[in-house]
Amino acid sequence: MNSSKIDSFYNFLRRKPPKGQPSARESDQFHILVEQSSDGIMVTDRDWVLLDVNTSGCLIFGYDRPDLQRRAFGELVAGEDLPKLELIGKALRTGDSVLCSLNCRRRGGCSFPAQVNLRPLMDGRIQIILRDMTQKGRMQARLEASEARYRAIVEDQTEFIRRFKPDLTLTYVNPAFCKYFGKNQFELLGKNFLELVPPEDHASVARQVRELSRDRPVAVAERRSLHAGGEERWQQWVNRAIFDDAGEIIEYQSVGRDITEQKRIERRLKESEVRYRAIVEDQTECIRRFKPDLTLTYVNPAFCKYFGKTEGELLGKSFLALFPEEDHAHIRRQIEGLSAKHPVAEAERRLRGPGGAERWQLWVNRAICDDAGNIVEYQSVGRDITEQKVIERRLTESEARYRAIVEDQTEFIRRFKPDLTLTYVNPAFCRYFGRRERELLGKSFLALIPDEDHDLVRAQIRALCISQPVGVAERRTIMQNGEERWQHWVNRAIFGEDGEIVEYQSVGRDMTAYKRMEEQLKKSESRYRAIVEDQTDLIRRFTPDGTLTFVNSAFCRFYQKDFAEILGSNFESLIPPQDRERIANQIYSLTPETPTCITEPRYYKPDGTLSWLQYVNRGIYNSKGEVIEYQSVGRDITAQKEAETKVQEAREAIERATRVTTLAVIGGGIAHEINQPLNAVKILVGTLSYLIKNGKDAVPDSITQGLTDIGEQIDRIDAIVNHLRLFLRKSQNFEYIPCNLNEIVETALALVANQLFSKRIRVKKLLAPTLPPICGSSVRFEEIVLNLIMNAVDALEGIDKRRKITIQTWAEEDGVHLVVSDTGRGVAPEVADKIFEPFFSTKKQGGNMGLGLSIVHSIVVASNGTIRIENLPGGGTAVSVRLPAARDGTEDGACCREAAQLARQ
Repeated sequence: MNSSKIDSFYNFLRRKPPKGQPSARESDQFHILVEQSSDGIMVTDRDWVLLDVNTSGCLIFGYDRPDLQRRAFGELVAGEDLPKLELIGKALRTGDSVLCSLNCRRRGGCSFPAQVNLRPLMDGRIQIILRDMTQKGRMQARLEASEARYRAIVEDQTEFIRRFKPDLTLTYVNPAFCKYFGKNQFELLGKNFLELVPPEDHASVARQVRELSRDRPVAVAERRSLHAGGEERWQQWVNRAIFDDAGEIIEYQSVGRDITEQKRIERRLKESEVRYRAIVEDQTECIRRFKPDLTLTYVNPAFCKYFGKTEGELLGKSFLALFPEEDHAHIRRQIEGLSAKHPVAEAERRLRGPGGAERWQLWVNRAICDDAGNIVEYQSVGRDITEQKVIERRLTESEARYRAIVEDQTEFIRRFKPDLTLTYVNPAFCRYFGRRERELLGKSFLALIPDEDHDLVRAQIRALCISQPVGVAERRTIMQNGEERWQHWVNRAIFGEDGEIVEYQSVGRDMTAYKRMEEQLKKSESRYRAIVEDQTDLIRRFTPDGTLTFVNSAFCRFYQKDFAEILGSNFESLIPPQDRERIANQIYSLTPETPTCITEPRYYKPDGTLSWLQYVNRGIYNSKGEVIEYQSVGRDITAQKEAETKVQEAREAIERATRVTTLAVIGGGIAHEINQPLNAVKILVGTLSYLIKNGKDAVPDSITQGLTDIGEQIDRIDAIVNHLRLFLRKSQNFEYIPCNLNEIVETALALVANQLFSKRIRVKKLLAPTLPPICGSSVRFEEIVLNLIMNAVDALEGIDKRRKITIQTWAEEDGVHLVVSDTGRGVAPEVADKIFEPFFSTKKQGGNMGLGLSIVHSIVVASNGTIRIENLPGGGTAVSVRLPAARDGTEDGACCREAAQLARQ
């Protein structure tokens, strides 16, 4: 219903009714205004009895018009809001209109929120316009949930997010942005972000932003910034322009990440390339690179010097020109034999020097492939082996001289043909295998090897070639007595002048003992690797002076360092300076009697992110009880720390909401507490006014005393207000002082006195005359008493007789006791174990949040106390609380400081 129609409707109702019936036009106007409204429109008499209601009102409440007429409006209001009607009635009697929110009830008892506009009419009637706010509440809840999800995503981002106006003034930064630049939101918002950029870069940054347009709304830029201490860091930013419907830029958004480490790696790569080139250029070995067609693309100075040619004479030419023509085909076959699977091979090459002298080189050829496995280039590193060849020739010539030496060898020597037929064995070989020379020669040595190993042995022998003439193999043998033994063999292929293999030679030694030890070592190492190397936990060992002697892979990954950087350094170097003394004292205080301790150091990663670690440290001692080393096993508990913080914050918010709910329930008692001193002030002011008007009889001392009494009553009101403010305080860091439990009970009862009176509940107090003090926050203890009383009040709902609450206090050696009992129905056995769980309630849905007893339990446990609940034999429930009494001599506050420390833990 629009405002003009509402005004017309009000004017129609305000006028005095004519003596006769209203005109047809007026009746039609009234009908149209009322029946077209989507709001419920009602008229009541001054006693709130409904006289008329429109169709929307009937639909909202679910009644027919006859059912609503002559019904009291209070029957349509939820019970908890009925007290509001009395206040609304007072306001209407002064002629004022009232706009408020009420919880109303539909037919069947279902409640719903409504916005109600009430106006008094000239003849004493009351006009009510009511709007159902159910849908609006649902939409508001969905909007808040959506906004919470969006904010959680943005606020928890590790990347930096900023939004700024066209003049570069920051309008939003996320926590990651603030943490990275070491500033809070108040220091950043409303400031030009160029303040974070070196002055010499301002023009280029502004230009990059101005270049964004409708056609090019997004651009990537790399920027540097100077952090506190002068450190230069680099970021990569994705900048986006945001446009209005007219295509004008209204704001910019940037998402950034730190690329400082990437920049440093790029710089190191360039430096590495410079060093690499210097090494290659200064090599004494010959280095060449050539295309698949053998055209040279690079030669180093040593290559040029060796072949007596300049770089200009060699590059772009085939290197085959440097070798005898009869070797060209063989060289081509060797190069073409390289592939992505076998990219490396050795080759020996000969050439004729300038004076005709024959020289030999050993070349290591390597194929260089692209990502698809195609060869794009070759690289060869060669060295002159002419002297080696001369020595080999001399060695062959003197073989006869050395045969005696071979015969006396303890190692096993054999020579055999390509078909594996033995041609020579030395005496050590015969002794080892327990056979005579004539039993072995002319036979295949495979007869000495288990059948299942034959194919592997053949493959190893066939793998030897001119480019790889030597191979190492480990072989097993089943001896004649059935014992399994192992040998280590060095096999060599011997070539003829045509490059064909003419014979093989093997030198072996027994390694059975080594293999057994190796097997044991492998098993041990496997267990060790499973425990240590594959651990997700961080493991370190360090000497008494703090020098790290071992770290596992997980440790290196977490600290983003390699083993060489960590080993030999002091473990304290990985701890922030402000934590070092504390952590070191904990570790170095270990003894053989208490060899372990737990430490929780912080660590700031290179990007500035704070992490928390938990280490279990152990001292390792010798027989004299002297520490020889320390070992620590740690894990990252950052997520746990953050979760604990968020849970604590959420719990504090919920507890504060519960306190607000409690105050709302006991509001009548609070009003009564404030009305008493206000009434006293009113009486005192009247008395003083009378004395002043009748000055001749006034006594100055009486006036002074009256003013003093007024001040005391005002102080009382101030104390009540301050007490409420303390009760509602958001922070949980309450002051811990000695408290009197009886005084806390009396204060709590005063706050709920009105509730108890209105519900006709009798309270019986059995308070011990004297009680020792208890250490803690009086506000938190008051929460205990209030929640227990309100829980007892709820337990008496529906009880017609014996509505009584008993509060008892006394002291024993184990502490101060408080018992709050009621005459209700008691607690069902099936829910007794859940009674202290958060959000658990036995009341009707919507009655409360189910946090009262959970909060009581948490406060009692934090105060090192105990709590239990039990059903009484005669009916009802008793909640018993025990709190430790303060020790004698608490004037120094030591006992209360201990209680505060315990609560924080």
